[in-house]
Amino acid sequence: MLLILAAFMLPVIACGGGTQPSPDIDATVEARVQAELATEASIEARVKDELAKAMPTATVTPMPTVTVSTPKQHLQQHRTS
Repeated sequence: MLLILAAFMLPVIACGGGTQPSPDIDATVEARVQAELATEASIEARVKDELAKAMPTATVTPMPTVTVSTPKQHLQQHRTS
């Protein structure tokens, strides 16, 4: 009987040794979330930068000025020129 009891106790003692502490799952999840947020912020900044580079800049060209003249004034301008 003692031998059977010792045979059952041996695996229990062998497997019941020091246990490793369980990992802090909350800290691991939080670190992953922070890494994802940093990655998203980096991607968003790059997209904004690329869009700014790709957008054409508006150039302002002045419209020509139009002067209204009567046919008589028009003829006088061409005769003096």
